[in-house]
Amino acid sequence: MRYLSILAVISILAGFIHAQSTLSTQSVLELILQNRYQDAARLAEQLSIREPDNAEAHFLLGQARQALKQFKQAVQAYRRAAELKPRQPAYRLNLARAYVQWSHYGKAVPILTGLLAEDSSLTAARILLARAHFEQGKYEAALHNYRLLLKEFPKNAFFYRQAGECALKLNRSKQAGKFFRKVLQFNPGDLQAVVQFYNLLKKQERWDEALNVLNIGLTAHPQNSKLLIARGDAQLMLKKYLPARKDFSRALALGDSTAYLYKKLGVTFYYLNDFAAALFALQKSAKKDASDPVVFYFLGLTQQNLGLTKKAIHAFRQALALIFPGYLPDLYLQLAQCYVAQDDYPGALECYKEIRRIAPEQKLVLFYMATLYEKFYKDLKVPLQYYQKFLDQADETVPQRYKTYALEHMQALREKLHFQKGKRRKEK
Repeated sequence: MRYLSILAVISILAGFIHAQSTLSTQSVLELILQNRYQDAARLAEQLSIREPDNAEAHFLLGQARQALKQFKQAVQAYRRAAELKPRQPAYRLNLARAYVQWSHYGKAVPILTGLLAEDSSLTAARILLARAHFEQGKYEAALHNYRLLLKEFPKNAFFYRQAGECALKLNRSKQAGKFFRKVLQFNPGDLQAVVQFYNLLKKQERWDEALNVLNIGLTAHPQNSKLLIARGDAQLMLKKYLPARKDFSRALALGDSTAYLYKKLGVTFYYLNDFAAALFALQKSAKKDASDPVVFYFLGLTQQNLGLTKKAIHAFRQALALIFPGYLPDLYLQLAQCYVAQDDYPGALECYKEIRRIAPEQKLVLFYMATLYEKFYKDLKVPLQYYQKFLDQADETVPQRYKTYALEHMQALREKLHFQKGKRRKEK
């Protein structure tokens, strides 16, 4: 029994001695290298408590926490390591990196700026600083740092892409195009750069160049349906209808079945005079999205060519209703009132006529036109005519006061006209 007790004590002592021997920065580092971050963090925590002035222990604790995406704890550990050894750039660099990963860019920038002031060749700090500036929306500063990085790494496609994005944000299209062209020179498979460059050229309607960029992208990503649709769009704009149809059909075969794709297919079939196929595709598109006026416009054109006149009229009416939003008549009405306030009666009348064109169901417009003609038009027959049109079309939805006003003014206008006729007879 006594023998067993001695063995137990020896075992406990041996375990304690083993724990003490394994509690070292080297053992923490080995755990980190094995990707055992939880174990490394636990051991580094113990070591930093036992040796609070051990900067390396705090640094390794920061690395383990950072790998676990526990950025707050990582920052605390790195900050302590940097306080203990302020001349050690690696500690401050990792502190800044943790801040960047934690999205605290404002706290990372001064650290990185300080490091680069001490050593401008510290590439890792430059990369982090460029990213921090970009994420803060400070694109000029970010672009400056990416330019400096490109001097050091003139074939780095990623830095060219980031510089291109900065130039885009700064509305420097020509400069952005140069950067994206470099990206595709060194990394033709960069899908993000292909899309950004294409969108830039599309905005500028440089369709031939856009087509070239998409060809590069599709060489690397031949099964990308979005690139195929984009190339189909470019082909369509260049009136290359057969290649456009091929690209749209391939995208459809790859599983894309959006309203946009069916619309583009329908438009392409229409221009190829394949009206039956166009009708099918456009109807598919309209069923998926009934808010696109272009779909109904081409649907109307297609139905017209197929002799489906009534359906074509319906489609054209739908297109018109979608093109002119509901608030547009009111906008013209408010604009007309502004013109009236400035005594610009012709300007107001133009607005009323536009309302009549896009919203003929708004009967009060006739009333407003009649009052304007009454005020400034010499021929009194014109306002009388518009008051009459208003009364003929006014239904129960029009308030009675407008009808009463119109009747009273029509009576007054008739009296004036009668007086004018009598005056002319006497003059004769």
